[in-house]
This record gives sequence, C-alpha cells and structure tokens, in this order.
Amino acid sequence: MTPRERRVLRWLLWIGAAIAGVGLASAHWIGVVIGGAFVGLLARTVPRGVLAGAAFGLFVWLVFAGTIIVDGAWEPFLATGGFVALSAAIAVALGAFGGLARGLR
Repeated sequence: MTPRERRVLRWLLWIGAAIAGVGLASAHWIGVVIGGAFVGLLARTVPRGVLAGAAFGLFVWLVFAGTIIVDGAWEPFLATGGFVALSAAIAVALGAFGGLARGLR
C-alpha cells in the first residue's frame, strides 16, 4: 500500500468514524466521547488524537446548532445567553476527552 493510499484510507476511516460518532451522539451525550475516541484512535500521536477529538466535538455541536436553526429555535437559543457557549465548550471538551483514547495502551 502506497503512502497516498494510506492517506486516503485514513481519511475514509476518519469520515466513517465521525458519521458513526454523530449517530451515537444524537442518541446520548456519551456518544460525543465515543466518537472522539473513534477519531482519536486514527491519529498518529496523542496530541493529534486530542485535537481530532476536539474537532469532532465541534463538528457535533455544529450539527446540533444546525438542527436548532432548521427547527426555527435559534433566536430563543441565543436568548439563553451563556448556555450557547457552555454547550459548545462541553461538546469540544467531551470530544477531546474521548480523543485521549489514543494514549491508551
């Protein structure tokens, strides 16, 4: 397998892990941690795994925000003030925590 083929395979696995993680996260919050672990395990180093998990958490939050926009509840959600930032921070932190799975041996 050439390095280019490995790179393509890694991206396909990352996309598959992200889709599976979003599916799990739509059912329960622990899915954000599991999805972060999925994408974190595909990283080459622990810091990259944590970063991949955090990016996954941000992606999950953006999907969540998109569903709120589609439902027409964006204005009331923004009216909650700090809860918008809190929900984003929790999603990113849980994803990063899941990304720590890269460090497990």
